[in-house]
Amino acid sequence: NQVLQTDGSGALSFATVSGLPLSGGTLTGALQITSAKTQSGGAPIGNLLIADSTSLAANVGGGITFQGVYHTGGNITGLASIEAMKETATHNQYGGALVLKTRQDQGAMTERMRIDSSGRVGIGLTPNATTNFALDIQATSGGNALRLKGRSAGGNEGWLAWTDNSDNVEAAMYATANNLIFANTTSYTERMRIDSSGNVGIGTSSPSHLLELVRSSTDFGATLEINNTNSANGSVGAMRFVTENESTGLMIGKHSSGHGTADFAFINQELN
Repeated sequence: NQVLQTDGSGALSFATVSGLPLSGGTLTGALQITSAKTQSGGAPIGNLLIADSTSLAANVGGGITFQGVYHTGGNITGLASIEAMKETATHNQYGGALVLKTRQDQGAMTERMRIDSSGRVGIGLTPNATTNFALDIQATSGGNALRLKGRSAGGNEGWLAWTDNSDNVEAAMYATANNLIFANTTSYTERMRIDSSGNVGIGTSSPSHLLELVRSSTDFGATLEINNTNSANGSVGAMRFVTENESTGLMIGKHSSGHGTADFAFINQELN
């Protein structure tokens, strides 16, 4: 077998070997390139340079295609590629993106992920410069966009955390035992939970009702506040109670007179 190798100075030569990788040698694959990276005019020149000579246009640039045998007769075809692409067709602009493509059976090479010139990453779509998210993910047909998997069964099955620039946790969301937990502070203090039955608990980790609010305090602070910011006469801050197939609902709330005073009110109200 012949392989292409370099002596470290940038010179390339073919060497005949009996097996790969070489035993006791420095060559560790079919091709090994060892040289110092340099720069020219502020642009890096890597150990391996792959150029595209296509005329000026958007989405042109060098690429690497990975092939493999797909047929018992030894036929080879492209399976995936990594490509660099010029982002615009504008003269003297060289913002570039890195694109990863894969190929489905009987299909063409299809873009799956792109890192644009600003570092934004798009999986399943091109990163959106207007919304300016660091990561955009779009599901393929019929698929989920993102899965967070825990390291062990029965533990916390997947976390999503928000931190400040100093890596201090400000908020987190995670799943455990079919419960979805919302937490904050660096100690991951639980603030809200949606349990496996769909019950929501705020201030409690074991809600027994559709919505349960729990507050532990000796002061006169409210557990729940309902506030209508409209101060006009007749404004109501209220809760409404209805049952299925009823045409009216019972509202309990504070009724504003429009003169800085309010009355507690029970109101039967036609439902919209």
